[in-house]
Amino acid sequence: MQDIAELFLGILIISPQIAIVLFSTYYFTKTKSIDASLMTIGALLTLIIWIINITLPSYLYEKDITNKIEIISYTSYIMTFSSFVFALGLILMIRKHIKLLSKNGI
Repeated sequence: MQDIAELFLGILIISPQIAIVLFSTYYFTKTKSIDASLMTIGALLTLIIWIINITLPSYLYEKDITNKIEIISYTSYIMTFSSFVFALGLILMIRKHIKLLSKNGI
């Protein structure tokens, strides 16, 4: 029963990131713009690294790898970079839509 609860909690925790990936991908398919591609790449990288961060520690302890902290810190650096990529795409999208609204007089 505890395994089912842990699985449900894991899915619940990762579902917002999956939603962000889906919305970013949808936006990219509709616009094919730089901001959409940055958001999609950032969201996908973040999701991949998030999954790696969930599975990596147990694998590292199982294999008795000595530099565990160094390997986990690299994934943290990649996740930070991917978050910045997503944020840059989001900022570009907001700027584009603000320009469109001001141009239309809204």
